[in-house]
Amino acid sequence: MSKDVELKNQALTLKERCTAVVISTPAAYEAAGELLKDLKTMEKTIVEHFKPLKQAIDASKKVVLDQEKAALGPVQEADGILRKTVRAYLDEEDRKAQEEADRQRRANDLAAEKEREKLLNRAANAKTEEKQEELLEKAEMVYAAPVAVEHAVDKTVGGITRKMETVVTLQSIIPFLTALIEKNPGAVPGIIDIKSGPLKAFVKTNGLKTFPGLLITEQAAISVRA
Repeated sequence: MSKDVELKNQALTLKERCTAVVISTPAAYEAAGELLKDLKTMEKTIVEHFKPLKQAIDASKKVVLDQEKAALGPVQEADGILRKTVRAYLDEEDRKAQEEADRQRRANDLAAEKEREKLLNRAANAKTEEKQEELLEKAEMVYAAPVAVEHAVDKTVGGITRKMETVVTLQSIIPFLTALIEKNPGAVPGIIDIKSGPLKAFVKTNGLKTFPGLLITEQAAISVRA
């Protein structure tokens, strides 16, 4: 019988013994404690048996991962360099497009203003009240045509698909949490990940028995020495 099978059989036997335990007397409680010690010893035995096997696997995995990292390194660095170059080009083209749109918008505003002044001057010199009202109404209707920013680069060119990404940087946690709780409290659990370990340490360190939003209770626990 192999060591693996032997350990598995011993573990199953211990499980059967533990499943059958009923504690109703101090003696049975003490016997359960001895059985817990046996479990602890069994656990250590199994871990020690598989330790060298896991170490060998870890060593082999590390070799493979190191080789993969060495092969991927230049590719990933090149990808980062080229993406930066592409973004710089797109940013410059967007700047030019925005600059042209601003120029066209100013030209449209100026043309509209000139047309408005022309109509107002004609209204001021109109010979009849009816004609004056007509020209004033036309002057009020004059507006500068809107200008849309036209991207110089198509959305998809070759293997590149242009898209806009939202970049969010947390600058200060307290104002953010204050505003989030005030404006959208339902979103808090999905955004904030409160880890149980640090939370428990916070409660114990400060000797807290109650705290808003927390249910703090005491329950029996045991420790076992092999």
